[in-house]
Amino acid sequence: MAGNDEGILSFKGLARTMQFEEFSAKIEQALGDFRHEYCKHESGTLISDKIKVSVDLSDNLMGNRSSRSSAVCDTLQIAPSALNSLDLSCNFMGPLHMIRLLGFVRKSTTLAKLSIAANDICGKLLSQSDVENGASVELFKGVAAFLPRQLVELDLSKNQVYLAGNALKDISCLSVLSTLNLSSNGISLAQLGCISSLSTLTSLDLSANAFNPDEIQKLISSLGAVPLQHLNLSGNRLGYHTNIKKLVDAMALCHTMPKTLRVLEFSNNSLTARGFVHFLEASARLTNLTDLNLSKNLIGMFFTKSSTCILKAWPKAQHLVKLNLSKNRLEDEHVAAVSHAWRGLSSLTSLNLANNNLVSVEGPLPLNIRHLNLTGNVGLTFPPPHVVLKGAKAVVASLKQ
Repeated sequence: MAGNDEGILSFKGLARTMQFEEFSAKIEQALGDFRHEYCKHESGTLISDKIKVSVDLSDNLMGNRSSRSSAVCDTLQIAPSALNSLDLSCNFMGPLHMIRLLGFVRKSTTLAKLSIAANDICGKLLSQSDVENGASVELFKGVAAFLPRQLVELDLSKNQVYLAGNALKDISCLSVLSTLNLSSNGISLAQLGCISSLSTLTSLDLSANAFNPDEIQKLISSLGAVPLQHLNLSGNRLGYHTNIKKLVDAMALCHTMPKTLRVLEFSNNSLTARGFVHFLEASARLTNLTDLNLSKNLIGMFFTKSSTCILKAWPKAQHLVKLNLSKNRLEDEHVAAVSHAWRGLSSLTSLNLANNNLVSVEGPLPLNIRHLNLTGNVGLTFPPPHVVLKGAKAVVASLKQ
């Protein structure tokens, strides 16, 4: 349990290590403890209407044994009037199995957060002929029909949603959805037409979907009035393409994105120094962008040819607060080339240069830097603890000696 206003029932991974009888007993014990702490003994109703209940049933392999899911159905009815968060991820459940469990919470008017990640809601295990005949599309529609309409956060990652075809549009009925995770689904641009109708969406995760810049550019251009604050495009290998500039320009030219976008994640995209320049130039027009994650790219490659452009582009990004350049094959000369330029980044307080090829830190740091991560640069000899305690500037001064 976690305080007077939040009840947490966590059964994460229990079924992996227990026999069915023991698993059922654990659930009964937890439900009994919950009722004792949060319910009125004589009626079974909650002692306060301010209580929010979170249930974690993830990683229990319920898709492999129906008896396990039967044992947890009671947890979904323990306090339907207060159920706020439900995690059913990593259970390998098929669509019919998922529909059965969602049926227990369908009438809940309080469920705001739902994760059904890493299941099989599109029926990937169906025969090829069934998939070709549209069975996956119909099954996904069935799951979507059981999603509570008041959901604020929905995680559909790792579910082979590409099999759902245009049925993905059925989630557009979630009229107050603010966070949507569609990562690792192999989805296509044609399936994402529903995004533009989600007028309350503020966070969108499209990482690891094998998009190309043209597809992302078209998607961003279609977003219209969607007030995105957090966009994750990591793991799509977008940096391999020559038209990366068009993608970044689309973000800056979108009707709402320059005013609303605060966090942009673009890690693991094979982005080189040339693409890095485009990001810096566009970030000047993304006037609310404070957090830029460009980790696990290739910015250190071909860097010297673009260093002059970077020197001109970097000072424009004066609103950045956090910049992640870890795992980018950066060397001392790269950091030295831009260090004078980034002194103009008056808002930058956190800089991550971990796991590069740095041997020393040459040149000045951003003026107001507070958090500097240099771990994993095997050539660096770090100063003693008493110097580290003095802060980032003292550490860098020691490294220069």
